[in-house]
Amino acid sequence: MTRLVLQLVRPYRGWLVIVFIAMLAEIVMSLAAPWPLKLVLDDALEHHKLPALLAWAHDYGIGHSTLGVALFAGLSTLLIALIAAIATYVDNYYTISVGVGGRRPAYPRLGTPASALASLLRQREDRGTDVHYYQR
Repeated sequence: MTRLVLQLVRPYRGWLVIVFIAMLAEIVMSLAAPWPLKLVLDDALEHHKLPALLAWAHDYGIGHSTLGVALFAGLSTLLIALIAAIATYVDNYYTISVGVGGRRPAYPRLGTPASALASLLRQREDRGTDVHYYQR
């Protein structure tokens, strides 16, 4: 059974490595998400400054004050969210690509949301589904 699975996965091993790395990045970003809040709370409650490991942030104009720590935490939150979003996109794109056999997914090319809705309603009418039920 293992040999069969390995034979089926072999053509997609490169893409699966990309998916695995993207999933690891998603996990790391999920674990890192509460960290900026910890910095702000430590600074507000106990008047701690940035840890020595993050002292390089002061070289980029982030002050030593409470506002500087809050600014650093806000920028860190944005960076973590951006990396997580990119990793999620890559993960989903390559997972779908592997799922459709290595081809690009055949999504309909619809110009505007109105034309997409019109196309969806036409498909429902073609199948004999009562469109008026869905317009309530």
